[in-house]
Amino acid sequence: ARKALEELAVDPESYRDVRLGSVIGLRFIGSPASIPVLERVAKEDIVCIIREAAQDTIEDIRLAQREIAARGGK
Repeated sequence: ARKALEELAVDPESYRDVRLGSVIGLRFIGSPASIPVLERVAKEDIVCIIREAAQDTIEDIRLAQREIAARGGK
């Protein structure tokens, strides 16, 4: 599911709503492996709200990683 969402998020041929929904889905999944794709979306998407959502998702994933690390990886 993550890979499919990543492909849709960066596909310029996808509808705006599909790209935004994909970014939101990646936020729900919360995988650090998605950060490179989200960084690309945050830099390259032509729609401001999608770029902002991608940046917010990156921040959420990194925050979750720090919280996990602070608990000792549990």
